[in-house]
Amino acid sequence: MEQTKQDYEPRQVIFEAAARLFSERGFSNVSIRDICEEVGVAPPTIYHYFGNKGRLFQEVIQSRLNLEEFHQALIEKLSALPCPSEQLYGFIYHYLNHFPRDFFNPGMFLQETTRISGLSFERVSAELQAIDQVAYGIIQSGIEAGEFRQLNVLDATRFLMNLLMSYILGEVHFKQPSRPHETSLFIQEVFLNGIIAETPPANPKPRS
Repeated sequence: MEQTKQDYEPRQVIFEAAARLFSERGFSNVSIRDICEEVGVAPPTIYHYFGNKGRLFQEVIQSRLNLEEFHQALIEKLSALPCPSEQLYGFIYHYLNHFPRDFFNPGMFLQETTRISGLSFERVSAELQAIDQVAYGIIQSGIEAGEFRQLNVLDATRFLMNLLMSYILGEVHFKQPSRPHETSLFIQEVFLNGIIAETPPANPKPRS
């Protein structure tokens, strides 16, 4: 059923309040009453718009555990770079500078006090896999162009992505200092030293 403007406004207010509470406390520690008190509505209003707390949580996950905007900005950034090695640096730099840190908010993953939400896990896996495919394509293109040496593309991609993610999680969960520019340069140097061809071709093959 199509939503009117009058329907949308209270629904959005409830959604934003629930998202904030779920992020802070997790699913099991937020009740419908908590959300009602936060927004100033009665429980039937929430049931009208969302059905139940579980469906509301699912909508929050679908919205908050989303890397589409980050993914599109990454693709646009890379499209302006001329060769795989520059694209690889652009990928590393953009990832460390712009990956949304709140993507790993613990509250979005706790369906129950001691149980990880299966929906959250599946959502995150799909979103991250799409980003991994971008790195995979860069490395594969570099090999095909003769700019990178022959290696297992999947293993190289996993190594790079695990390395990048370790820095992100270090910031988020262990309060390690954020130094995206310096870290980007370091990872680029270390990673490229491992995959760059000993004698890069004078005229690399153009990307198709």
